[in-house]
Amino acid sequence: MVLLLPFNTILAQNETQPKIEFDQAGYFTKKMTCNFYNTGKISTQDQEQTRATIIVTDPNANKFSTSIDRVTVYVWSDSDHKGIEITAYETEVNSGIFKGIVTISEGQSTQDKIHVSDGDTLSARYTSTTPWSLGTTNRGIITTAFIGTSCPPLERVPASSIRVLDNKGNGHNIITVDQQVMITSDIVNPTTKNQTFTYIVQIQDKNGSIASLAWLSGKMLPNQAFSPSVSWTPSKVGNYVVNVFVWESLTNPNALSPPIFTDLTVLHDSATYKKSAIGNVENLHCKLGFELVIKSKDNSPACVMSDTAKKLISRGWGTFTASSIDRIDNREKNGTLSGVVSAYVYGGPIGTLSPNRSVHYEIDVYATDGVTIVGKTLSDDNAYYSVQLPAGNYIIYTYNNTKQTHLVSVSSDKNTIFNISSILAVP
Repeated sequence: MVLLLPFNTILAQNETQPKIEFDQAGYFTKKMTCNFYNTGKISTQDQEQTRATIIVTDPNANKFSTSIDRVTVYVWSDSDHKGIEITAYETEVNSGIFKGIVTISEGQSTQDKIHVSDGDTLSARYTSTTPWSLGTTNRGIITTAFIGTSCPPLERVPASSIRVLDNKGNGHNIITVDQQVMITSDIVNPTTKNQTFTYIVQIQDKNGSIASLAWLSGKMLPNQAFSPSVSWTPSKVGNYVVNVFVWESLTNPNALSPPIFTDLTVLHDSATYKKSAIGNVENLHCKLGFELVIKSKDNSPACVMSDTAKKLISRGWGTFTASSIDRIDNREKNGTLSGVVSAYVYGGPIGTLSPNRSVHYEIDVYATDGVTIVGKTLSDDNAYYSVQLPAGNYIIYTYNNTKQTHLVSVSSDKNTIFNISSILAVP
């Protein structure tokens, strides 16, 4: 039997796949330097990296054995989706390696300059012209680079001093049911630029469920300090965690500050001062770090530290409540979420599926509200990731034409495997 292969398939077996890459991982102008970020002034000593060299390796594009060949590369940025075309020339006769140069600029794009802004992704696409590559399965290859620099402090609007205030401005970490309080923090814009922000307060109960989610948005002037507040009126007793986030906006959850948190206990009005019968003991809650123990002799409650509670129980002095047992059993029980990433980039002006982008892919793990990021990591050089999380349910988003939501369960002392497959769209 003779197996007949299509002409394109035979060629593909003998051809080398082309490659494209930037000579550096990132580029920046003088206005993107740390000195300008902190002072708003350009110094003569400030360095910049505005010339980006694009390297294409494609032996099949070496069409003339006695002269220098050339290929076309398409370049675009987040700030200029239309982009420009540049020419890359063969480094020497018959080398099959081509280099082209494009200059990044905060001004308008021209024949050899591409308009960029701080934080952009710079992209370059090369489409091979070999016969086998003209099929629908190969529309070109893409490489990317980052525009901008990272300057200390990394936080553009750092938050600090989270406080729970009553209507007289007094701070508390123990409040009562139906008592309105203000959750406030101090934020500052240390830069020389105006900065939009969204101040988010999320309050979770002992089970991790969201009891309240509120936010406010605004714009801060250079070097402005501000203490935003949102109100909350608890309806149930219990122990809570108050989390504060500062993002650019709800639609652009780029963190401007590391999250901060504080513990808060909500009691009934009389729970702080009066003892309760065993039948109503579940209405009592102790301050975080303490456990509720019921004295065996008269069923009276007591709030004691965890180690003390265990000693009292072992001596027969009293018993734990069911909620205390659950809390102790579940404390510090973590699991691991891990897997392999398969990520590709699709898009560009013509529509291209790039080679694998799985290395150093950012994995964001969300709480079940789908908004709060509770874990973040990057895949390693082998496209493998691993992150430790408290036992519970989480959400991970992937992208394949549309945004897809995945509910992942992490068990204590176990490794949960979740492999990520995404196709990331670019303009």
